Amino acid sequence: MTHWFQRFNRIWLVESVRRYEVEHGVQHHERIQTIAREQPTLAERIIVRAELLAPELGLGCSAQQWQQLYRLVWGVLLVLAIVSAIAIVRSALAIPQPISLSYALLVLLGLQFAMFVLWLVSLTTKAHMGAVGRLLLWLYRHIGRNPDRQQLQNQFISVINQYGLTTPLTSLLSHGYWLLVMVAVWLLLALHLSTNAYHFTWATTILAPETLQLLVDSIHWLPQQLGVIAPSVEQLWSAPDANLQLTAGRWLLSCVFWYGVAWRALCWLLSLLVLMKKLANVQVDTKLPGFAAVIRLLEDKAAARVVDADMSPPTSVTNKTMGAAYGHGEMVLSLDYEADQEWLMRHAQQPDYAGVIASHQDKQQLLHRLGEHPVARITVRINTQLSPDRAALRFLQQLRQVTQHLQVQLVQPSTADGVRMQHWQEQLNAEAIAWNH
Repeated sequence: MTHWFQRFNRIWLVESVRRYEVEHGVQHHERIQTIAREQPTLAERIIVRAELLAPELGLGCSAQQWQQLYRLVWGVLLVLAIVSAIAIVRSALAIPQPISLSYALLVLLGLQFAMFVLWLVSLTTKAHMGAVGRLLLWLYRHIGRNPDRQQLQNQFISVINQYGLTTPLTSLLSHGYWLLVMVAVWLLLALHLSTNAYHFTWATTILAPETLQLLVDSIHWLPQQLGVIAPSVEQLWSAPDANLQLTAGRWLLSCVFWYGVAWRALCWLLSLLVLMKKLANVQVDTKLPGFAAVIRLLEDKAAARVVDADMSPPTSVTNKTMGAAYGHGEMVLSLDYEADQEWLMRHAQQPDYAGVIASHQDKQQLLHRLGEHPVARITVRINTQLSPDRAALRFLQQLRQVTQHLQVQLVQPSTADGVRMQHWQEQLNAEAIAWNH
């Protein structure tokens, strides 16, 4: 089980590095890439690269701080569970005696039963977080506020949603919390009944004795499996002696154990089994935006070591495989402004032309579209009259992460000088982006 949770933490770290590189560009570390290429599978290469790269980016330290915060929050929940248990037991026993057994059962088990019903209802809706899950998120947001921790939390939620872990994980947290509460309730109730003298009875105003006895028999089905005797309604009303009070106290403890502790423990165990099954199937999704460029970094060197000039057939097979994995076809777009208006008129209606991408919204929509429907080759036409600013270079880096091959075509108007063309060439060479003109 620990192995599966450790693997999830590694996948979470991969997602953190992937998002960082989508925003800031692919990080080139030859030493890290060399170590990662020694792994037998592509997924393991990506994971090892992320583990080695995370400290360089400051993500490893942030993840450790987030996990420390995670333990702190669970400490707060443990204290809250104990406080809740004390309040429940005192509410059940701190009333004038004799204490109604039906009232005591309602107070001791009613709240956790109501929360169980709400959990069942949440399974049929989109809000699978549950009350305890939402409480955890609220505590994470308000204890140790930090932008990096908030980002890690968003990445954590994204990963558990992506792999279908939200429902079993929040169910495990919810049942785990209420299991703590009910264990504390049972222990406190046993302590009170062992150190104080309480008198119990069956109290009702509108129910007939036969109806009340039928309810008692229904509730008693589980406790009697351990040989516990239920206190008779008639006997508690007519002759409530010391032995009958002892029976009533033991029966109350037995009901709390079966319908509180054992029930929640079973639900917690089932949630754990479902979560473990899903964790066993967690794998790196190499089709996500940002992985295409990383895969090229981790595969190019390996291919160079075993492929020479006389092995062109295997090379073409590899390229076909890559194309199948990262999309098909070609896309052409103009960045910010198309310098050749005649070319634009001829190609504006072509199916492979994405148009002039100028605004930030246009760029984000295109990246989202390519993330869902990648293409194998993208050609970006750039007017060399424009300056090679950081926004344009960052957008080219983002495009390179969602395609197999990115090519920049530098378009120089007849009236333009060659200085900016040279600037573009220098910047593209620095970013290792292929270009022509």
